[in-house]
Amino acid sequence: MRQHPKRFLMILYRTLIFAAVDTTSNTLSRILHLLAGRPEIQNKLREEIKLAKDLHGMELSYDQLNELSFLDAVCRETLRLCVLKDLRRDQRL
Repeated sequence: MRQHPKRFLMILYRTLIFAAVDTTSNTLSRILHLLAGRPEIQNKLREEIKLAKDLHGMELSYDQLNELSFLDAVCRETLRLCVLKDLRRDQRL
């Protein structure tokens, strides 16, 4: 059965949106989980964000968020830890 190209694109679009939401929410959950056990990291990250908001206002642009080096480090470390954990789990299966 051949689908109409427009319908196919809509299905593809919905799939991509769902996949992006799922990975984003999972990553944010992992970041929050790791931060919950490390109050010193939470405080340092909070201070960096507060300083950026004092400099740029309450709404930070994408470029301003990209300038937050500690936030970037927290995100990268979370991904590193979680990917390694997932890889080890998959190797045991």
